[in-house]
Amino acid sequence: MKILQVCHDVQSQGGKDWVAEADKRLLRKNGHRIICVGQENKKNDTIVRYHMPQSPHLQGRHNNWRDRSSSPVIQLIHKHHPNVVHIYNATSMESASLYNACQKLDIALIQSLYRYEALCPKSTLFYSNKLCISCMKQALLKGDEQQKCCRDNQPQTVDVVKMIRDHWSQKAHHGSIDYYLVPTRFIKDRLIDYGFPDHKVVVKPHLSDEGLLESREVEDYVLFLGKLTEENGIRTLLSAWSSLPDIPLRILGDGSLKQDVLDVCSNNANISFLGWQSKEDCMHHLSHALLLVFPKESYETFPTTIIKSYAYGVPVIASDLGGMEHLVIDGTSGCLFPTGDALGLAEKVSWLWKNRDILTSMREKARTEYEEKYTSEKNYQILINLYQDAISQKKKGKPRHSIDRNQHNRMRSF
Repeated sequence: MKILQVCHDVQSQGGKDWVAEADKRLLRKNGHRIICVGQENKKNDTIVRYHMPQSPHLQGRHNNWRDRSSSPVIQLIHKHHPNVVHIYNATSMESASLYNACQKLDIALIQSLYRYEALCPKSTLFYSNKLCISCMKQALLKGDEQQKCCRDNQPQTVDVVKMIRDHWSQKAHHGSIDYYLVPTRFIKDRLIDYGFPDHKVVVKPHLSDEGLLESREVEDYVLFLGKLTEENGIRTLLSAWSSLPDIPLRILGDGSLKQDVLDVCSNNANISFLGWQSKEDCMHHLSHALLLVFPKESYETFPTTIIKSYAYGVPVIASDLGGMEHLVIDGTSGCLFPTGDALGLAEKVSWLWKNRDILTSMREKARTEYEEKYTSEKNYQILINLYQDAISQKKKGKPRHSIDRNQHNRMRSF
């Protein structure tokens, strides 16, 4: 199968790039040919990459970005005749013409929505240190932007808002796209609430590279791994540990609240701040941890750290919000606590710390959760089934999305 990956964004480079990279490696491993647009890397025999130039007429706030029939992406479609075009962002300058071209040429079209880019100009649903869904509530797509949430780059925000509104206000492109891929059921529900067609939004978890791991010695400590920011629940974490003087906590990361962490560590011998660490060191600490604590206070899209934790058989105590609520099975692969509730977090940690038989059972179930849902084999099967279904329906000329009921139920289980 020949797949054209489009990974180009007007806001920033980030998570969508590693999502696309992971899919690319997985597909290439299974013998598929990949053509990448928007990524500059070395070529090899099964992957062809192109950098999409930013031409002068695409710059500025008021471009007629719909008319790109001679764009580099469209030229690549005519040159390579891919079986599938897979877009890894929602608001690319090239998207509208790309949708139209795929529809005219009967090419299967898949679109990944990595974060909340179809619903929020900032893609986070987090503003001024708190949860924010005002754009969704105030019908962003029917009017001007409601928030000045990107004050440091307001012209770019206006561009993004305009493109979101043009994409989705009339739902003009839902007929062109065969499937939208989202990493959790939570995001799917939000898109459906906002008017996206249920049968086109499919949950495909992001790929974690951890494989079958040998058993390793477990040490007595709880681990926090992530950015030291308000939205990651650092203040809640530190407050919880004020009542847990006998339970060791290791904190790995860096961020705006680093000084707060250092101040607390100076007065609490059971809290160790290890700062920023390499990926290898982070995985070392995670693999030996007794528990992972994940006190996120914003709508995390797909917390990969939780899946990596499962791969090592490490249970997770997480806030009951957004993607975490759908990934952590309360009482099975970990525990949930009320978001922002330091006392609730402390109670869950203390309970598991004292009940090692329950904790041991959770460790086994966390690993089972990974093996049943998040291995590369499971991930590949979901992705290739979607591709094949979209291609098949294009060839038959029948209504799309006739994915069989068993497969549909498996996807809904994530």
